[in-house]
Amino acid sequence: MTLHTTFNLLKLAGACGQKPGSGLGYDKLATALGGVTQYGKNTPIPLARILETNGLDDAIWCFRATVEDYDTVVRPLLRSYLADVLEHLLLSRLTAAAKKLLAEGVALLRNTNTTKAQFQAYERTAWAAGAAWAAGATWAAAWAAGAAWAVEQQWQTNRFLQYLNGLPAETLAQEGDA
Repeated sequence: MTLHTTFNLLKLAGACGQKPGSGLGYDKLATALGGVTQYGKNTPIPLARILETNGLDDAIWCFRATVEDYDTVVRPLLRSYLADVLEHLLLSRLTAAAKKLLAEGVALLRNTNTTKAQFQAYERTAWAAGAAWAAGATWAAAWAAGAAWAVEQQWQTNRFLQYLNGLPAETLAQEGDA
């Protein structure tokens, strides 16, 4: 599914870098597209283009300012993508108890019938587990190598593009960590 935003939607959502010459967010995108006036304030901008010009963080931020309907189009795609990232990023680096907790969170994200109360209960459990994990300083040890993060960031970017290019959820699920 190709998602789009516009300069007007980005501005309304409070995108960073709205000051010309800042080189951040909105300004960086405007420069890459030849300027807001030339490109058009309401001309759709594919999120894949934002990924290319601004990077993964800005492209993900743009989910809050899409032309497409958030509840029916964006949220299901975002939930699936985030569940994939959680699985890929953490499952190989966690203890058995943390893997179980993470698997529960992924299941909640993938279940379209999950209620707000279920999310909140899970969030309280996850925060408590996270605090205990952080106290053991395992996060710092796991990410000490910058090369590992670069590889992970590339995987996340590639996966994001797969979602934007509309690969069926079944195909993505079968690919696993590929």
